Amino acid sequence: MANQASVRHIDAPTLSGNHPTDGIRISQLAGPALTASPDTLVRDIKRHIGEDQPLEAVVVVVDERPIGLVMSLRMDRMLSQRFGVSLFYDRPVSKIMDPDPLIVEAGHPLENVARLAMNRERVRAYDDVIVVEQGLFRGTVSVRRILQSMADLNQRRSEQLTRTNRRLKREMETRARAVDALKDSREMLQLVIDSMPIAVFWKDSESVYMGCNRLFASNAGLKRPEEVFGKTDADLAWKPEEASFFRDCDCRVMKNNRPEYHIIESQRQADGRQAFLDTNKVPLHNKQGKVVGILGTYEDITERLQHDQERAQLKKQLSRAEKMEAIGTVAGGVAHDLNNILSGIVSYPELLLLDLPKESRLREPILTIKESGERAAAIVQDLLTLTRRGVAATETLNLNETIWNYLESPEHRNLLSYHPAVHVELDLQEDLLPMSGSPVHLAKTLMNLVSNASEAMPDGGRILIQTENRYLDHPLRGYDEIQKGDYVVLSVCDNGVGIAEDDLSRIFEPFYTRKVMGRSGTGLGMAVVWGTVKDHQGYIDVESKVGFGTAFTLFFPVMRAFSRRPDEHTDDADFSGKGELILVIDDMEAQRTIASLMLQRLGYRVDAVSSGEEACRYLKRQAVDLLVLDMIMDPGMDGLETYRRILSFRPNQRAMIASGFSETKRVRKAQRLGAAVYVKKPYTLENLGRAVRETLDRPFPRNSPRQTLKAR
Repeated sequence: MANQASVRHIDAPTLSGNHPTDGIRISQLAGPALTASPDTLVRDIKRHIGEDQPLEAVVVVVDERPIGLVMSLRMDRMLSQRFGVSLFYDRPVSKIMDPDPLIVEAGHPLENVARLAMNRERVRAYDDVIVVEQGLFRGTVSVRRILQSMADLNQRRSEQLTRTNRRLKREMETRARAVDALKDSREMLQLVIDSMPIAVFWKDSESVYMGCNRLFASNAGLKRPEEVFGKTDADLAWKPEEASFFRDCDCRVMKNNRPEYHIIESQRQADGRQAFLDTNKVPLHNKQGKVVGILGTYEDITERLQHDQERAQLKKQLSRAEKMEAIGTVAGGVAHDLNNILSGIVSYPELLLLDLPKESRLREPILTIKESGERAAAIVQDLLTLTRRGVAATETLNLNETIWNYLESPEHRNLLSYHPAVHVELDLQEDLLPMSGSPVHLAKTLMNLVSNASEAMPDGGRILIQTENRYLDHPLRGYDEIQKGDYVVLSVCDNGVGIAEDDLSRIFEPFYTRKVMGRSGTGLGMAVVWGTVKDHQGYIDVESKVGFGTAFTLFFPVMRAFSRRPDEHTDDADFSGKGELILVIDDMEAQRTIASLMLQRLGYRVDAVSSGEEACRYLKRQAVDLLVLDMIMDPGMDGLETYRRILSFRPNQRAMIASGFSETKRVRKAQRLGAAVYVKKPYTLENLGRAVRETLDRPFPRNSPRQTLKAR
């Protein structure tokens, strides 16, 4: 059949079905249709169907394979336009069929068939599409129904997509809330870890850091905890040997799968401070129970150890004081009884000697009795010193004069005669401040120290006697704990055999000695030194090294008398004030009072504050001519930081630095900023007055740091 050759059969491979399971198959829409052979007459079809039945289309088939399609509308048009009715009815169907209908496989998705129908120019909405299965006719479906089904499908998909979008939106919102909650939870966990007063860290199985809290990061020199990720102990601030120790401990904990608690470790921190840590480490496990790292915490116990040492030292000092007090009590009772006995032994021989002739053979024995009694009386006097009742009267004195008086005494010359190879050298501060004390007891204290030093150098050597004014910004821990304040300091140093460490704690006990007793030794010499210093409200420090020598340093409180002594003739006019306003900045009330009284006496107006922060607030509302700035103030800003802060808003502020220490790096930095004059504490009227006057009279240097700061 010629017409069969023109039928275009569309196979499944030419259709791109994108929804094999989700889309509608065309076979689901296909319905039965009238079929006819090519030679069937139109009259037969009309007779078979009936004139009153609507005829959509007739499928022309050969052996159940469609070769064309006759639409009822097309037949009506041919009938009315081209043929007579009888002629039209007598014509075979093949003469009026469409030989190129749209034929699709039953399994094609609806979307693809709709796309094909819309792309064919000759297909109209009222046309039909032939459905085949393996080339055999299975039914027809109208293009109208295809498009309607497609519209319905799109509507359903749109609704489904809307529902899906809503569900996804809800899921995304839920997930966002979960993410926010997780973020909040993590932030809260980090906040909790960062707020802990102990350092926290965790590492992987290779001892590589995975995280830490802020305290640990600060100790390690990191700005943020996140910076520790990926680092090892060798990358942080610790010493190499410390990093090795930490890693060995990590490996041991992970290998043994057992925690280790209270590991005492040493750690150099980022600020250079050497800390002691109480560390705990536990292994971390995954879900399968395998060790994957460690979790560690540590507490800085440096201060606790220091406090423990301080308590031990205080306990030791208290025990020593109690022991000396007990000895003094016993010595006082013995001295009282001995004084009564010795009065006869000393007095009667003297009376007997007055009545005996010079040639009497009894004179020599009685003279011996008298001298022995006097030596016994000297021992009693030493015992009285131990009772802390030996200093009966005090006076204002200059320790340098007491030293010179002793050096010119027969006792000192007698001592040097026994030790001709010993040389005494002096280094006495000229403007030594006055103190309150007993010249007799201080001279005897010096004599005992020089005597002990001489005996410590059997082959000769050098004894150095020094005095100086010294101010302590903070307590000094020595043999005693020396409190802050102004002191007159006496040092007696030798280069003798030294004192063993085990003996240092007992050297002030009566009759305790490792040396051969001196010619006038009673075993009470160092006990007398201890008692005399305590009676003068002073402190003792001892430093000794076997084979190198010993240094005894005695601290006596300064006696502040603001009226000038009769023998001082310094002309105040050289450094008197002209009513300038001076601000004294010092954290110690006593130092503020001393400086204020001296400056007021010299003719200055004075205000005083106790900290650098308070000074900044004062200077923002009130200008001053000069700052007298303490270098060390605790707590808060020190002198250097205070001066920097003040220069930021008063760039031309004059200042001078005061400190109890020798010149330090921070003092030099302050001087480079403009505080050129430095006065060492403790103050004297002259040294403070001259320093203030020099600072006020000094012109500002060109290109000074002040000008540089102002330019910035």
